[in-house]
Amino acid sequence: MHPILHHKYRLAAFIGSWLMFSLFLSVLVKWMTGMDWLLAVLLILPPGLIHSFIGLSAFYLCRVFPIERTPFRKILTAFFSSGLIANALWCSAAFFWYGMVITTLNIRHDDQTLQTFFAVLLVVGLLLYWLSAVIHYLIIEFERSAAMEKRAYELTLLAKDNELKMLRSQVDPHFLFNSLNSVNALIKSDPESARHMTLALADFFRKTISTGQQPFITIRNEMELVGHFLDIEKVRFGPRLQCDMQVEENCYDQFIPVFLLQPLIENAVKHGISNLIEGGTIAIHITMESSRLSIEIRNPYDASAKGRSGTQTGLANVKKRLEQIYHNRAHFSVNQTGSLFKVHILIPVHQRQNENT
Repeated sequence: MHPILHHKYRLAAFIGSWLMFSLFLSVLVKWMTGMDWLLAVLLILPPGLIHSFIGLSAFYLCRVFPIERTPFRKILTAFFSSGLIANALWCSAAFFWYGMVITTLNIRHDDQTLQTFFAVLLVVGLLLYWLSAVIHYLIIEFERSAAMEKRAYELTLLAKDNELKMLRSQVDPHFLFNSLNSVNALIKSDPESARHMTLALADFFRKTISTGQQPFITIRNEMELVGHFLDIEKVRFGPRLQCDMQVEENCYDQFIPVFLLQPLIENAVKHGISNLIEGGTIAIHITMESSRLSIEIRNPYDASAKGRSGTQTGLANVKKRLEQIYHNRAHFSVNQTGSLFKVHILIPVHQRQNENT
């Protein structure tokens, strides 16, 4: 489809610009022939509109001879020939219209005026046709460039979506392996607790199956899942594992990436509480700061214990997900002070379940 004819606003602008140019051409004809102003307008305006649509035919030649794959000499030959043909058609229409107007209005004219009139039309017509070809080449290149940018953007989104799916897919096996290890540790020492933990795990995974298919989840639902996870871990750690969950009321219905908190809580348990004989408290505080959600997770840890570097994989996973989803609008920081390990997240407030936010 023609890029101008296909869009009504472009077509209206095109016809309007041609009407303005026809008026300018009328001034030129009046100046060179000395004919009356109104007569010049009457003789130029209808043929000018005809030439405007003849010039649109250059688009199809531009498509046949793409500038990036066609020798320049071939392009010149094609448009020189087509320009002569298009101009012959225009001059024929203009000659017919000229004769009809002169005869109808019974206006006297001389051969000199007629020759000057058509000389102007011939030169201007050729230049306008070739200008039309140049403009159509520019339009084609612009639309091709826009299509390539759109395709590149779609490929970028697809790559990001695949990477997000890969990052999210790492969460479930990681949690499952840790949980099975916990069950295995309890089978010999406390079979009843192992049985209770197995049932709790089954219940937990039933609740997470549907949730895991969604890119985003409300803080209320995410905190429920975190609560289930901590209940499971409490079977193993007993009173050594304590929790302090504080969520502002206006935060509960806000959306965050699904399973955003779970790997952070896992790290807090595995690399914090499990290495302390007396255990400790995992604090989760979620507040609203202007137009962003502030999520802070704190837990005690043994700074002298080896293996703390194992937390880097989970933290890097969370950080990368935030970068993919929010770009530079999210903040993620880790701070280790004394025996306290703290993770702080700031993300934009939104209520859309869409990972392309």
